[in-house]
Amino acid sequence: MKVAIINDVHFGVRNNSDVFIEYQKRFYSEILFPYLEKHKIKNIWILGDFYDNRKVINFKSQNTVRKIFLEPVVEKELHLTVIPGNHDLFYNNTSQICSLKELLGYFTENVSILMNPTEIQYTPETRVLWLPWINSENKQESFEAIEKSKADVVLSHLELANFDVYKGIPAHAGMESSIFSKFKMVLTGHYHTKSHRDNIYYLGSQMQFTWGDCDDPKYFHVLDLKTHKLNAVKNPIEIYKKIKYNAHTKFTEKEDYKNKFIKIIIEEKKNAYEFDQFIEQLEQSECLDIAITDATIYGNFENSSVELLNEQDVQTASEDILSFMSEYIDNVDETSLDRSRLKTIMNSIFREAELLEVN
Repeated sequence: MKVAIINDVHFGVRNNSDVFIEYQKRFYSEILFPYLEKHKIKNIWILGDFYDNRKVINFKSQNTVRKIFLEPVVEKELHLTVIPGNHDLFYNNTSQICSLKELLGYFTENVSILMNPTEIQYTPETRVLWLPWINSENKQESFEAIEKSKADVVLSHLELANFDVYKGIPAHAGMESSIFSKFKMVLTGHYHTKSHRDNIYYLGSQMQFTWGDCDDPKYFHVLDLKTHKLNAVKNPIEIYKKIKYNAHTKFTEKEDYKNKFIKIIIEEKKNAYEFDQFIEQLEQSECLDIAITDATIYGNFENSSVELLNEQDVQTASEDILSFMSEYIDNVDETSLDRSRLKTIMNSIFREAELLEVN
């Protein structure tokens, strides 16, 4: 028996942007569902953060979920098992109000929502402990379930210390992974970059949602419940692309610029006319937007946006700010502060601020 595993789905991401709705639709219709049909896989396990905004779910977001995901699940006679992540919970310290319970009610025949630590024997070889997002309300129950568990595999949405939150940015806050040392495998969502150490597998998000995901390969996974083999299946569809421009950079029709946010990092610009021609060709390639950073003036701040060329790129500005803060911390002289921990804290505060409603 094989199951597909996805996590950090984030329906409604980027304020229900039509661009990202179409991007998500392509992943499900072109990548995930065809793979499941080809390999006759009937179960999808979802490791948290099904929705993006934990405070507000609007009709557009729910319409998207229904049309591009839930209705195909019903039509294809698939079954979902899902646990809440932090983005699915209205409050930080309790699981009482959960978007999964409120919004997936019409699909209960095809959806199992596990709100509490739950242990299930799926095959003679595989017993699974499902652990929803751990908060102050369910912490004791979760730790007791971990201690008593006889499971082989843990499926969760964990905040563990010393794993990368984004590529190259480690988290120092969080639980120690040693409490899971007795299990063969711990498969978890929450951090959006894929990483692996010992028995802990951060699966990473299946899609790119921010500039922090650029050049970071994305996968969904298939777990064989007999052999415990975990197979990563790459999602080749990207929405962010960086181009380092220099005297050797040429526009080529073979490059895939269509339906992508493009960021140009100018390393060298000897001929202004050739550069303008390059930009003009990009603008005609049906890319979503172009942002330009001149590294010859602003040094190595590769992710900071010097010029936002139009309104669409405002969506990417927050990621530029986050990257700028990270690089600024790296360049602060003579400080006794733990730079990695400071970046983790700043990232957490910034992400929380993004959820606030502005009237």
